[in-house]
Amino acid sequence: MLDGSSDVGAAIRGTSLASLEALAAAISLLATLSSGKGGKDPLVQHRVPLVRVLCEHLGSAEPALAEQAATALGNLSIHAKLRTEMLKQSIVEALVALVQKTPLDAGADVFIPNSLACLHNLSLLPDALPLMTTLPMAKALFPRVSGTSPLSRRAAALLSKCCTSNKEVAAHLTASGVVPSLAALLVSEVERTETAAEKAAEKAAEKGKSSSEDGGAPAGGGAAVDDDEEIGADEADDELLVGALVRVLTACASRPEAATALCEAGALPVLVRLLQQRNSLLQGNVALCIADLAKDERSLAVLAVQPVVAPLLAIAHEQKGQQQKNAAIALGRLAKNAHCLKAIRDNHGIEILARAMAGKL
Repeated sequence: MLDGSSDVGAAIRGTSLASLEALAAAISLLATLSSGKGGKDPLVQHRVPLVRVLCEHLGSAEPALAEQAATALGNLSIHAKLRTEMLKQSIVEALVALVQKTPLDAGADVFIPNSLACLHNLSLLPDALPLMTTLPMAKALFPRVSGTSPLSRRAAALLSKCCTSNKEVAAHLTASGVVPSLAALLVSEVERTETAAEKAAEKAAEKGKSSSEDGGAPAGGGAAVDDDEEIGADEADDELLVGALVRVLTACASRPEAATALCEAGALPVLVRLLQQRNSLLQGNVALCIADLAKDERSLAVLAVQPVVAPLLAIAHEQKGQQQKNAAIALGRLAKNAHCLKAIRDNHGIEILARAMAGKL
């Protein structure tokens, strides 16, 4: 990796870079250096002036400067000390204001997605979260949640934080009638990822067969990324969208009109399939969503014909904490249906729930 990150930071802080092109190039180089492992460490000692200058160029009328400043801040925000300095220098407020005032058809390629990546990382600071989870911010984010672009994924991730931190946001989304489109997007995204996974498995099987014939061994798989991990401005974040949509819809699911929308969009079978994902955070959120949906008579009837009991019992039996509690609540509400109650009994669910809830009541 290239060395000299601190020199680049010093150059940006100085006044010797008179031309706009040179300044843009310096910030671009900084963004590149800061994306690598260890590239942020040399910049920590320059964090006060560096953050100040980058913040100034976020609002630049020159698109290249604004884009590179957003990219650099997104990458630098992965470092805890740099995040803290950004909070001190009101980067959160600056980014929120820029997202809210930037037209929907502008900044979609680089500027807004990288600004949202920076905000996502800054949301790990408790004092930063209230500044970015307001109703006006949610209103600016929702129109950007469409499809599977980096902009859509990152907007959905931040919108989910708005919903879970601010009850006013979930109420507004439900009343505004946007839940059907979010539910439809969840269904299409899960189906897309399932199809991609099936094709990858088929390809891996073919490769494994070929490697076996050659005396080799198939390669190992990857691991999911937790929602609360930092996101680099230039990193792929394909797994954000499903988890974010689940959190948004869970926040809305307790309202009858939202339950109806989820039911009509065909989201309930999809949610049941998501219970079998090897991601405890996702499972816990899905279990909570199902628990709220089970309060709705129509949704309960639909859930009753799905294979929902066994995976919920597995979560209640194998996991701990909030995930286990959410699964137990969901099973308790599903038990109002005779078919679900029989499935719970047949799968030793009474004993599992008794053990799970022992000492917690």
